[in-house]
Amino acid sequence: MVAAYFVTITLLTVDAAGNLVLMGKALVIVVGVAIFVYALFDLIATPGAKTRFIPKPIWFLALLVVPVGPLLWIFFGQRSAPPGPSLPPARPRPSAKGP
Repeated sequence: MVAAYFVTITLLTVDAAGNLVLMGKALVIVVGVAIFVYALFDLIATPGAKTRFIPKPIWFLALLVVPVGPLLWIFFGQRSAPPGPSLPPARPRPSAKGP
């Protein structure tokens, strides 16, 4: 609750006319931190065999390059799952045969 209040206070400010104004720089920082945290937890949760190009410890170092690292991980860091069937195969229905 306090964190949400703090984010609201830092994102809004009052200009000389008394109007509430959204601070663009603060919004960019909050979005950047959110992307970094998402990428960090995604890296931790991804098995080492599913990473692409470089090993997980090197990906962690790449994440520390804040503007680019998290985006590189999100778009290029992990292998996507192979496409599979969207529905399970249908079972054949038994035929109704009389006596």
